[in-house]
Amino acid sequence: SFREMIVVGIATKDRRRELTFPATSDETLRKEYPTHGESAKFRAFIASEVKPWVERSYRTDGHDAVIGESLAGLFIVETFLKQPDLFDGYAAIDPSLWWDNGALAIQARGLLAAQSSSERTRGERALYMAVAQGAPAMRVPQAAVANTLKSVAPAGLSFTYEVMDDEQHSTIYHRAALMALRK
Repeated sequence: SFREMIVVGIATKDRRRELTFPATSDETLRKEYPTHGESAKFRAFIASEVKPWVERSYRTDGHDAVIGESLAGLFIVETFLKQPDLFDGYAAIDPSLWWDNGALAIQARGLLAAQSSSERTRGERALYMAVAQGAPAMRVPQAAVANTLKSVAPAGLSFTYEVMDDEQHSTIYHRAALMALRK
């Protein structure tokens, strides 16, 4: 059984705009998706409007978590690395860490080092990352982020990396979301 929870869904209007950071090394992404790259604004919207609205509108216990798949999974990992104190729990399901030639995987060690030196970061946090069977362009940056987290995890982090080779990108969500909630 699960503890009580309030589930809040946030619809996106332009996934590539709201869930991705600016592509600086991949010219093709900039041309194909000219509106991309405003994940920082989306994160600010969640922090300044969504979370306060939930707190005002519902009885909460102060514990919160976020879950996303594919590009939303990319957003989850980016949020964990760049603004770790925004949530207590993070679940990234088959995150699209291939975005911008794996830039987030390359930046992960430095972003984690910045977390370790920050006094404002909350104590206990959890990150669950599940990955499906996938091409090297998808799996290599996912594994790189997982390996970085395993080697230089900030204090108080409970990290789970679940490889689901029997799932595809299109089938992993329901199983992995259930596993994430159990964690």
